[in-house]
Amino acid sequence: MHDEIFAMIDASRKPDAFGLRQPTLDYLCDVSKTAVQQAAGHGATDELLGTMANHMYYEMTREIEQGYFTYAIYIDRLLELGVLNPTLVLSDAFWRTLNYEVVVAGGSERPYRDALQLSRLSEERILRDERVRYVALLRTLSYHDLALAEAQRLVQQYQATGLMPIVEEGVPVDPSSGEWDYHLFVTLGLKRMYAGITSRDENIQQMTLLGQTIIHLLTSQKEFLDRLLELRRDYFLGDAYNALGQLYGAQNRLDEALDAGRNAVRTLERYQRHITRQHVLNDDITVTLAQIRNNLAYAYTRRGDFDTARQLSLHMDKILRTPATRRILPIQRQVLFFNTRALIDIERTDYLAAENPLREAEHLIEQEGLKDRRVRGLVRWARAQLQVAYMKKSNEPDLAIDEMYREAYTLLESNRNQLPELLNRWASYYRHIAALYAHQGKNEEREHYLGLADAKLDEALRIPLGGNDIKRADLFGSKATIANLLGKYRDAVDYVQRAEHILSLAQTQAYGQIVSGRVALQRADIQIHHEHRYQDAFDQLLISLARVYTFAEEHRDQETFEEVVYRFVAALPARVLDEYQEYVQNFRLPANQLPYQIPEELQWLGSLQRSKRKLSHIIANHLLFAPDV
Repeated sequence: MHDEIFAMIDASRKPDAFGLRQPTLDYLCDVSKTAVQQAAGHGATDELLGTMANHMYYEMTREIEQGYFTYAIYIDRLLELGVLNPTLVLSDAFWRTLNYEVVVAGGSERPYRDALQLSRLSEERILRDERVRYVALLRTLSYHDLALAEAQRLVQQYQATGLMPIVEEGVPVDPSSGEWDYHLFVTLGLKRMYAGITSRDENIQQMTLLGQTIIHLLTSQKEFLDRLLELRRDYFLGDAYNALGQLYGAQNRLDEALDAGRNAVRTLERYQRHITRQHVLNDDITVTLAQIRNNLAYAYTRRGDFDTARQLSLHMDKILRTPATRRILPIQRQVLFFNTRALIDIERTDYLAAENPLREAEHLIEQEGLKDRRVRGLVRWARAQLQVAYMKKSNEPDLAIDEMYREAYTLLESNRNQLPELLNRWASYYRHIAALYAHQGKNEEREHYLGLADAKLDEALRIPLGGNDIKRADLFGSKATIANLLGKYRDAVDYVQRAEHILSLAQTQAYGQIVSGRVALQRADIQIHHEHRYQDAFDQLLISLARVYTFAEEHRDQETFEEVVYRFVAALPARVLDEYQEYVQNFRLPANQLPYQIPEELQWLGSLQRSKRKLSHIIANHLLFAPDV
């Protein structure tokens, strides 16, 4: 069909002779562009591919540069959708058209190649872009380590040839410089970041710097000479904010992750309005925006803002359940949407609500035979977390959960950034099992599972964490918990001191309040049960509760903290509680006198007041029946 149209429009020369070539192509481009939009609404991938190929062909015939832009946008959309065969078919159609040869009197012509030579594009530029798309294709196939290796190879190659700048701390990339291929720098940099997020990449700080550099470049006031980069500037900027937000989240820099996620949504919404108003690009970022809003919902959950997280999640659920979206959205994306919804409800302790979306995620994996190990691992991890919650409510050990964690670990083994948290949660499960056996008087089983918990924490500490010092402090705090439970107070003191040292050197972060609070609880445990320094212990209990209240008004860790404080207070004789009741009520500690992870003063004062009220209430209750010894 395309051959016949070309013969009619170009080979015959008749439309040109009558001045009809341009209006004919304008009409065909407009009609085929509308067909793409309609096909996207229908949600049928085959129909979408056919309309994309037609529109790309007409644009290439009308003007080669705009034709390539159309191809670039459509191939990115197909890669985003994770559909392999349509991606390869469209790529093949582009190169067949570019190399199309027509027989003329005395020989042959390659009209699209000729047009390319006269344009601002070059074949080498297109080939560079295709190499970047190959990295995205590897990620689509879930070959995350291969994608990272290829991205790193390309970065080194293009830096060596002077096409890309070397990213260095404190050295901004100047957009006015004409020596670099900025489109290459941005697109390859983003693929490098995403490949690193989902692989064993250990240099998370370097990736963070890369994301910050890309954002600084794209938010500069300079106009890029590269027309495609300038037209899609907000698209790439929103993508960079999203990638940076995921990197911040992996480092537990939760406030920065939220800011980046909100910026990603705002920027892409602006881009969406822009492409609706203008007629140059025929982009559709519905799937991209849906994924980023989903990431943002979970970021709100981790920060303790459950209401906002659930509102976003419910909004995404409505979008996901439309037939067109379900038809075109990749299965792994659908699974991740349901899994995130379940995780939000687990964090909210609404376990019944979490069950339905988690079952939908599991059903999709089984029904579609999904092979993406990362997605399957995340769903298995979520199931383990939900079953742990059920176990804690039933007060009966559930040993089957161990296999769920083992399966999740095996599936996520190449995702280095997620393993420490997975191992920490696995250790926490063992600790809960040990507590349940302790209540049953089974001390041998208790010590066995505490030993397993300690081994998982050691395994997590052996994983290079890059710049995630807060997570390392958290792991040492967890080891202090195990040591305290085993009565190994010298070991506990050592782990607490290690955690405190790390916290004193780490940048103040919101999540640092949670970790600092946990460490304070372990120091209080030592002071109560080993050193009998009760005043110091009450200081630490007050600080611990205030830390968790500073982190968020409501958070899943609050109940755990309060339960531990309740248990510590219950172990104290009435004379000690009576002696320190007034001390707790009158306790004062300005934020700037905290040894590390210093919060904002007014927020701290409010949290400390709440902490004093809570601890005073616990003491008053226990004075009614505490042992007077």
